[in-house]
Amino acid sequence: MRYVFITGANRGLGFGFVQHYAAQGDHIFATCRTPDVTDALHQLSREHPEKVDILQMDVTDNNEIAAAHAVVSAKTERLDLLINNAGVNPEKYNLASMTLSTMAVDDALTTFRTNALAPTLITRVFMDLLRKSDEPRVINLSSGAASLAERTRTRGGTFHYAASKAALNMYTRALAGSDELRGIAVVAFDPGWVQTDMGGNEAAISVEESIASLTAQFDKLTPEDTGRFLNRDGSTHAW
Repeated sequence: MRYVFITGANRGLGFGFVQHYAAQGDHIFATCRTPDVTDALHQLSREHPEKVDILQMDVTDNNEIAAAHAVVSAKTERLDLLINNAGVNPEKYNLASMTLSTMAVDDALTTFRTNALAPTLITRVFMDLLRKSDEPRVINLSSGAASLAERTRTRGGTFHYAASKAALNMYTRALAGSDELRGIAVVAFDPGWVQTDMGGNEAAISVEESIASLTAQFDKLTPEDTGRFLNRDGSTHAW
């Protein structure tokens, strides 16, 4: 049995990860900002008693991160898999922010703190538990929008989201080079264009397809993979 910590677990890919690992018989710590309104997550917890713990945690709130760590530490001495899945894209709901002349500074700060800085700080808080695992892995959910190589072929749009995911990739490389995380695989993954609230109904693949591919790759990771940016099929993604 593995101990798995997932952020943004109430919907989309996050909920898909919870479903997958619950079916595997793993112990999951599923976090989200507003657990009181996550009916599907609570139903899943009832179906898997003693296996799915739902925790309130805003990834930008240091106090809530510390509180979550305390809960996890009380239930296990180790953490095997940390999935930094939570993310935001305010530009999707504020199209005016997608132009250079009208981009919103507040949106940029919110996006960077949530998408890039939060996963790094969460990893720092939980590294004591990760060090005690025989096969510790940290997964940072990135995006194809983060790729500078791909970005050269696009025009404008999603300034903040793309830049924040590129920053997340750099944080991933920095974490991978940290002596404090030696022996821990820290890897960024592009899940593909997925049919979630953020990806939209026109996206290319379902949550189930993405989860199946991603989790298969997670199981194959070794410390030698640390710092890589991978596609959901395990191939190297262009930086």
